[in-house]
Parts: sequence; C-alpha cells; structure tokens
Amino acid sequence: MQKQPLLMTKLKNALTKPEKNLTFFLQNIRINGQKRGCSGFIKNNDNNTYIYVNTERCIYSGVPNYMFRFADNEKDYKGYTNHWADTLPELVAGIHTLLSTNPIEAHEKRI
Repeated sequence: MQKQPLLMTKLKNALTKPEKNLTFFLQNIRINGQKRGCSGFIKNNDNNTYIYVNTERCIYSGVPNYMFRFADNEKDYKGYTNHWADTLPELVAGIHTLLSTNPIEAHEKRI
C-alpha cells in the first residue's frame, strides 16, 4: 500500500504548533493531476533563516522520503547540504532545529 503524500497544509499544521513566527512559501506538487507532495520555503521571521523542503517521494531510489536544507532566501534552489527524514515527526524536528539556528551559525554550517 502506498503512503499518502505529505501536502503543504499538513506540513504547515505540523510546524506551526510549537513555532508561531513562521512564513511559508509552499506549493503542492501535482503531476498529471495526481498530488505527489509539496515543496518550497519556510522562513523563521525571528532570525531570517530560510529552509527549503521537498516532500515528494523518490519511489525508485533508496533515499528517505523527505528532504530539507538551508536556503539564502525564498528563491534559493542552488542548495546547501541536504538533510533527510523518513517520517513527519523527524521532518518537523529537523526543520525546527535548522530554523532555530542563528544566522551566523547557519552560514557557517552551509556548504
């Protein structure tokens, strides 16, 4: 049985419970009318840290389900080091960890 895709509304709801000062730039991914996940950016307004996230499952590879990484702004697709999560709780914890990093430390961690 195939898992349900993680869409933007579910991701937003999971992230806004403990963290209230976030801005979302997310869109659902649709291919031939079928919902596959979501991608986009999340900004922590307290420290101006941006995270890129993509929840589309890679069904033909062995990588985990969800990818997230630091970004310079809401249009930065060039990427830094990718982080991976298998479950929604892992994804939420990872995103909160990156978003809570202060900008100077975040810049030093970006590769």
